[in-house]
This record gives sequence, C-alpha cells and structure tokens, in this order.
Amino acid sequence: KRSRPSAGPAPLAGRMSAWQAAAVAMQGSFRGAWIYRHCGLLLSPPGDDRACEAPVEELLRSLSAERAVLGVRPTQPWSEFCGEFRVPDHPMERVPSNIERYAGNYLSVLLGCALALSWMSHPVLVSIALGVHAVCLLGPPEMFDVKMLQTKSKGGGYKEIGGARFRLILTSLVHILLWAVSLLSGSGRRGFLLAMVVCLAHALFRVRHWTTMAKEKFKKAM
Repeated sequence: KRSRPSAGPAPLAGRMSAWQAAAVAMQGSFRGAWIYRHCGLLLSPPGDDRACEAPVEELLRSLSAERAVLGVRPTQPWSEFCGEFRVPDHPMERVPSNIERYAGNYLSVLLGCALALSWMSHPVLVSIALGVHAVCLLGPPEMFDVKMLQTKSKGGGYKEIGGARFRLILTSLVHILLWAVSLLSGSGRRGFLLAMVVCLAHALFRVRHWTTMAKEKFKKAM
C-alpha cells in the first residue's frame, strides 16, 4: 500500500501564520493608541496652540464617538463585537482569526477591566485622575492659562504658559497615570488577567465575520 503524503506541514504553517497575524494586529492596536502616538509630546510640546489642541481634541472624539477605552480605538464597532456566538467546529482557526479582527476591542476590554478593578482598590486616586482627565478634555484652553516664576538667571518675573500647551501636558500626565494604575497595581493586573480569560472566551465562541470567511476561502482557492 502506498502511504499517503503528509498534509501536516501546510496546515501547521497556516496556523502559525494566523497567530502571527493576530499578534501583529494586537501590536498595531497598541501602536495606534493615543498614549503611544502622543505622549512623547510631554517631553517637547509644540509651541503652536493649534498643534497642542489637536491631540486633546482627537482623544475626546475617540472617547465620545468610538468608545475608545483609555484612547485605544476599537478595531470594529462594538455592535459587531457583540454579535452571534456559537460553539466552534475549528477552534484553532476561529481564535486567531477573531483576535486579528477584534484586536482593538480586546485591548479596550483588557484596559477597561483593569481600570475598573483598580478603581475598586484605589477609588480616591482613580476618581481624582478621571475627574482631572475629564476637565482637561472638556475645559476650554483658556482655563489652563498659568504663570510660572522664573529664576533670576532667566530674567526673573513670571512667564506665561499658554493654556493649550499646559492642557496638553496635564492631559498626557493624567493619561499616563491611568495607564500605570491599570497595569501596575495588583488589582489592575488581576483585572487584566480576568479580562484576558473573557477575551479568549469571546474569540472562541464569537462566530467569524462573513468577510473573514470569504477571504480565507479565497486564499485556499488560490
């Protein structure tokens, strides 16, 4: 009897490729987060008021319109994220495929759960940080006009710092604080791990979108 040619390497390579694509998608969602793209401005904020206002306005839009938790934009609408669920026939295909498609949503869930449990353990700190964050996003730039006392070597007197610039600096500082509390506190890490289990369960039972299925069939046909 002739032995059948092994079909193992090709499916295995396909699965590895799917998991790599899922990892790249998660990395891309993090790199698209507000903290990754804009917190470098904390070290060298722009001198132009409009350039300082733009990142703050972007964060406000993403939070209000896209429900972006801590500035992480969902990859897909939340209505689609909460779609049809069913026990999978091919779990090793479904899980990485869903992670790739909903990477931003999963990262938002992870951070949201971590922040929620951090608030339960440190309610005063997190509440104050969230309140200051809201004021930074909703308050007008003129509200943040401040004057700083200069040393004699710099001429003495007071130096005015534009409201838009100080607003950006304060927003960045509070935003970093919220990320730090969420990821570095013990309760935040527990929330992160709990959310990870929830996200894996979602990736396992969420029926894949028809466009994903169509792309996969097209690749197999090629």
